[in-house]
Amino acid sequence: MGRHVSASLTLSTRAPQGCILSPLLYSLYTYNCVATTNSTTIKFADNTVVVRLISDNNETAYLEEIRNLENWCQSNNLLLNVSKTKERIVDFSTKQERNYQTPVINKSPVERVDSFRYLSVHITQDAWSHQHHGEKGSVTSLPPQTLERF
Repeated sequence: MGRHVSASLTLSTRAPQGCILSPLLYSLYTYNCVATTNSTTIKFADNTVVVRLISDNNETAYLEEIRNLENWCQSNNLLLNVSKTKERIVDFSTKQERNYQTPVINKSPVERVDSFRYLSVHITQDAWSHQHHGEKGSVTSLPPQTLERF
């Protein structure tokens, strides 16, 4: 404070759950964790999301990005909790369902789910269609420009 400086102290424990500094410390620690391919890596508080468009049934870049994230975590002494890791595929095509390869992190397959909540947003396959049912069963239309953004 001002010209008064306290002595340095090295802590060997992590930040407590709910600590007000945890999101800031996580952001600083993971600052250089970025996408290495043409995808998006989103970091928020203590969550990381990889978003990738799979074109022409070629998921190679997507799986490579997951391997890069896994390698970055190992190099930076961070453990990915595979039991909390989920994969959600949103397929815009009207063709039959594709057979996507299951990502593997730390030799464990990632669970693929039909829906999940992220930052209070419920993500399902239905949410991307022109017509979907709201929680009370009402039908709402998404404007075409919204679908184009996705």
